[in-house]
Amino acid sequence: MKNLMVVLCTTLVYVSCQQPIDIESEKESIKAVIESSGQAWLDRDYEAMKAIWLQSDMTSRLAAGNGGYGFTQSWDDQMTRYQNLFEQYPEASGYKELFDNYRISVYPECAWALVDHAVVNPEGDTLNYGLFTYILEKQDGRWKLAALSTIATSGYDNMQLNLAASETYHKLNPDKVDHLLTDDFSGHDEIGGSWDRGSHKDFLTSNKGNMSDSIIFQMANGNIVATTFKRKGKLNGKDVNGEAMQYKRFQNGKIAEIWEYGFGVFKQ
Repeated sequence: MKNLMVVLCTTLVYVSCQQPIDIESEKESIKAVIESSGQAWLDRDYEAMKAIWLQSDMTSRLAAGNGGYGFTQSWDDQMTRYQNLFEQYPEASGYKELFDNYRISVYPECAWALVDHAVVNPEGDTLNYGLFTYILEKQDGRWKLAALSTIATSGYDNMQLNLAASETYHKLNPDKVDHLLTDDFSGHDEIGGSWDRGSHKDFLTSNKGNMSDSIIFQMANGNIVATTFKRKGKLNGKDVNGEAMQYKRFQNGKIAEIWEYGFGVFKQ
């Protein structure tokens, strides 16, 4: 009899654990939590954010982008982060967060989701986009965010575009200046010289065919491209054959500023 009771209890436990999950309903609930977190962020709503996140020592958030990364672990650290940010920027944002292409796996007490994410300004321009990964847990029957990992893929894509634009710049083609440089472009060298887009175009035009650049090394970090290059030929009528370095600051895909070191003496 005792063995029979054990078998019956085990069977009941097994059956109770195998109750079907309404996957589609759970997915909709998970989407609602994720999108509510985005709205709470835009609204600077601390209480709403507090209700969305799991209060646990394992609560974590990892953000990575072209400017670096940030990491917090524990409920206290996460909420302190939100408090500080909302105090610093208390006004509700006019931007929108768009969530798309949900890929969700649901289990009885936990779930994880991959989501394409974008930020759009009031004019409808997409400012950045990336891939978000959420881990959720159920607490008292409600889904809570337990962990969030964000990768701003647009930042890395933009860096590649900036590197390509820098390569085009070093072809020294004056016809490309308007395409490559912003309207308010400014250049600086190590001897205190400065120039704008118009004078830069004039400089390339007057020296067209007299000099050439070859890139030795380039790297991008955020909106800055650092380039070591060799210039050969004549610069303002003077022979030049040496290395120099430029730091280019990009803005919306164009070069907004250049700091150049190495050729200032030849521009005099």
